[in-house]
Amino acid sequence: MEANDVKVVGGPPGCRFDATSPILFVHGMWHAAWCWNEHFFDYFERRGLAAHALNLRGHGGRLLGPRSLRWTSLDDYVHDLCEAVSLFRNKPVLVGHSLGCLLVEICLDRIRPPAAVLLAPTRHDIFRRSTVGFLQRHPWRCMELILRGSMRPVVATPTLGHEMLFAPSHPADQVRLYCSRLQEESFRVATELLLGIGPQPTTSPSTRILVLGAGADRAVSRNAVESVATAHGHQAEFFEGMGHDMMLDPNWEAVASRIVHWLGQQAPRPTSATPSPDTPTTVP
Repeated sequence: MEANDVKVVGGPPGCRFDATSPILFVHGMWHAAWCWNEHFFDYFERRGLAAHALNLRGHGGRLLGPRSLRWTSLDDYVHDLCEAVSLFRNKPVLVGHSLGCLLVEICLDRIRPPAAVLLAPTRHDIFRRSTVGFLQRHPWRCMELILRGSMRPVVATPTLGHEMLFAPSHPADQVRLYCSRLQEESFRVATELLLGIGPQPTTSPSTRILVLGAGADRAVSRNAVESVATAHGHQAEFFEGMGHDMMLDPNWEAVASRIVHWLGQQAPRPTSATPSPDTPTTVP
């Protein structure tokens, strides 16, 4: 992985991975680092926080590995995250969205970040239920994605993207803009999630966790978000009227403010990103 695969905001050149308490944002399906750059980067930078965002392989112009994006695996994405964390002198706080939350959860026991924030989190079973709902609403689109071996049909039009990712009240012009930036996604990852195979979520007793959900999320239900929070011994917090893409919602600042306030309460101590002998930061 090259340093340029992690987008950096703030800090002088040459010191961009040396922040005391850096934050690494991890995007979900169909997205890339751009979704954090729209609002969050500037917000966190103005508050003295070093914000970084990872482009998973095949996303945001980042080159692929030995396999095409269609056959890229969940393990490949996990490897990308662990490798990105190894670039930091101090372990970053991890902030994931949707599939990015699952990647964070999978890596908790090996990375042991000081804190993690999960926005509209998904897991294998949550993704399965969401897919069943999409199948019931759009059977012909499901046939198309199966025949094409592509996940693009799920968000192929602004109408579909609006349904999946944004609140009903989200301004249509913004929906069209954001949907134009969405991209193809790994068909293999979707298959692994549906079948419940591949790496699974883990826990880290030393990691403080905040779980945030969206009240108008049509991709991940309230019960699903609550189940993830319960798995970590916490209660989920919800932003009513907000869609799945919380970082792009018109009320995004409420989410960013909650994260900053919560991190200030945690006062995480700098933790070396160097792996311990029994805690690898890369996946073979």
